[in-house]
Amino acid sequence: MLTLNTNNMKFNIESYENPLFPDRTYYKVTIDDKTYHHTDYQALVKFAIDRIEHKEYYALCKKLEDKGMESYSNN
Repeated sequence: MLTLNTNNMKFNIESYENPLFPDRTYYKVTIDDKTYHHTDYQALVKFAIDRIEHKEYYALCKKLEDKGMESYSNN
């Protein structure tokens, strides 16, 4: 496990092997109780930084998604 501290942001990236693709190294990071997987370490780091830097935006998107799903499920 690798813990990164970037601009006062902290997140853990773990590497693991997928038994279906043993020749590739996979990485995963968990942010806000959601786990994201990728084979490209740098892409996963950029993704994690974006999710943390724009946390308010993603929280608003989640709120709108929940409201939309609530509306859908009431019909």
